Parts: sequence; structure tokens; C-alpha cells
Amino acid sequence: MIKMSFRKNVLKITSNAEMGNVEEEMEISLNGQDLDIAFNARYIIDVIRNVTDDHLCMRFNSSVAPCVVVPQQGDQYLYLVLPVRVFQ
Repeated sequence: MIKMSFRKNVLKITSNAEMGNVEEEMEISLNGQDLDIAFNARYIIDVIRNVTDDHLCMRFNSSVAPCVVVPQQGDQYLYLVLPVRVFQ
């Protein structure tokens, strides 16, 4: 599972697995409210493997609604990624 935490203009990605733990932060352009959401790692990897653009747009409505991944410009692709419900 991959957890994403969107705060201001920073995306924090965390993942815990048998092989180890990962925590990365990257600068993003965020429009809207802060958000915490989690995904099955395979779903995200499938999208990343098929997108050749340097930048992409991820659109969220809530932490339980599907994420829509589209290019920043144009309509070459559209991916729908279903989140995993996480209880804290």
C-alpha cells in the first residue's frame, strides 16, 4: 500500500512493506484542500509505467473517491485509480 499526504505544495509518499519502509517528499502544485489517501501499489505502478510525460495531473474529490490521472495538456490518456480505505 502507498499512502499519499498532500499538504500545501508538498506531497509526502510513504509505504511499508516486508522489504522495508519508504518515505519521500516532493514539491507539487496543489489546488484545493489538504488530503490523505492510500492506494494499492500495483495500481499506481501500472499508471506510472504507462505515462511517458514528465508531469501529470491527479484529480481527487475525497479520500474514498477514485483518483483521475490525466496529462497536464491534451487528452492522450485517462486513468482511474481506486483508493484503499485506511482507518486511523
